[in-house]
Amino acid sequence: MTYRVALHGSGILADAIGVQILERADLELVTDDADCVLVAPDPRDTQAESTILELLAAGRNVATTADLRTDQDTLLDSCRRGGSTLYRTGFAQFLIQRFVLTATQGMSSIRHIRFVESRSADPVEPPPRTETYRPAIESVARELYAAEAAAVRIVSDFEQLSDRVTLTERAYLDDHHFLTLEAIRYPAAGPGAPAAYTLRIDGDPSDLVMQWEIEPNDDSDVLAVGCAHVLLDAVGAICEAEAGLLIDNPDPHYQHDDRVHR
Repeated sequence: MTYRVALHGSGILADAIGVQILERADLELVTDDADCVLVAPDPRDTQAESTILELLAAGRNVATTADLRTDQDTLLDSCRRGGSTLYRTGFAQFLIQRFVLTATQGMSSIRHIRFVESRSADPVEPPPRTETYRPAIESVARELYAAEAAAVRIVSDFEQLSDRVTLTERAYLDDHHFLTLEAIRYPAAGPGAPAAYTLRIDGDPSDLVMQWEIEPNDDSDVLAVGCAHVLLDAVGAICEAEAGLLIDNPDPHYQHDDRVHR
């Protein structure tokens, strides 16, 4: 089945989404009457959030990479009024869903996760902020502890030095400090500098420590391309879902291996 999608936005992420739409047989890029509207705003766009609420209330399904400050009840109300579905992703959700939660699947119990992202800052990118990471934090609480978003308490610490800015997010369920996210940005590193990541999972049967770097092979932004994949892969599920909020499910999925013949 082919789904009709419209793209609203600008910048490296919107560019990556636009390129990938044209490469996919299951999606058709249109300017109106779309099954799903993809909203990938420039970080400086202050109108994106109101646009998303208007689209949902008007009955348009929306997939977005925007940092939404709107509370969940307001988002749900717009979805119910329009009979529409909202799906949110972004750089942080891409990293948490595709890397961190996948790594936890080999653990029998988890006490604490620490994830550090260190990379150069895009010239138009605002400083890291809680709204960017809250959906990713809530997804960890949901998947690992079956906790509702309202039960998650986040303590933020922002530090700005001459050579870098750091946002540290500590997430709690009651008194249990279950997650620490650190976002470090180096404005002077320049475009194309490698992005470095550290993941530590404390739990059983043993603690797990991973480190990796992402260094592009060309001029493309690796995180933007990965995030675009996540967004576009969700379009079918968004269009078929009931009205409301659609979330990722990182559990393993299985299928018949049709390469094997009797």
